[in-house]
Amino acid sequence: MQPSNQLPDSSPIPGQPPTPQANYEFFLNPQPTAKRPLLNFKTGSFKKRLMILGGGSIGLIIFFVVISSLLGGGINFTPYITVVQDQNELIRVATEANGKTTVQTTSNFSQNVELSLTTAQQQLLNYLQANKQKVSPSQLIATENAKTDQTLSAATAASNFDAVYLNVVQAGLQKYINDLKLAYPIAKSGKTLLLQEFDGAVLLLTQDQTTASSLQNQ
Repeated sequence: MQPSNQLPDSSPIPGQPPTPQANYEFFLNPQPTAKRPLLNFKTGSFKKRLMILGGGSIGLIIFFVVISSLLGGGINFTPYITVVQDQNELIRVATEANGKTTVQTTSNFSQNVELSLTTAQQQLLNYLQANKQKVSPSQLIATENAKTDQTLSAATAASNFDAVYLNVVQAGLQKYINDLKLAYPIAKSGKTLLLQEFDGAVLLLTQDQTTASSLQNQ
């Protein structure tokens, strides 16, 4: 009789098929479990997939907008350059009027235009340079009006220079003011500067009208 503490003999019995052995391979050497992707587009509804793609696209757009704003991109400096050109033309006309005016009040006003706009123009050029926008000399003179010179020459010949000159400057100041209004909405750090130059332009326009009115009363 076999002792009770021994395991039964697993040797095959003659004439009988061998007993299959237990397979522990799956436990000793487990197969690697396939990792589930973070975004599984093969499963889930079509609407959910569109929402995921749309959210990713919006995220990319926001990212590029933020980077663009940090780099200072997206600012259109063309209206600023137009304002500088307006200033340059008014300064040129006022400079050429020196020695041609016949009334002292017109001469004083002309000198005020030249000095005021020279200062304003330099401040705006400094602002543009700080924002890496260089205005070349050719850009400054690009809007010089030859017809203005012809008009003033004809006024000199007709001994009517002061009245014509004041009308020319008045038209130039009105254009200058309108261009300042166009530049102001897109300004960022330059809003204060443009507002100061707008106030100065309005003051010059008032002085022009007052000078022209006094000239008519003489």
